[in-house]
Amino acid sequence: QNEHDLFFAQGYCAAKDRLFQFEIWRRQATGTVAEILGPREITRDIGARLFKFRGNIEQEFNYYHPRGNQIIRAFTDGIN
Repeated sequence: QNEHDLFFAQGYCAAKDRLFQFEIWRRQATGTVAEILGPREITRDIGARLFKFRGNIEQEFNYYHPRGNQIIRAFTDGIN
């Protein structure tokens, strides 16, 4: 019925079809790939943790779209 519902539904449908892919992407971003793929991924995990975003996430989301924060949060709520 509104923009929130649209992106929530999009997140839900994406997760339904690609949950494992999302889990790998999450682990790549958080530096926790080695927990599931083994020690050969330690170097990648260390790099991901060193380059972790430390800025204002709401400002970053809104850089992409004026309502980016609400859109991305609706999408991730649908995934979760």
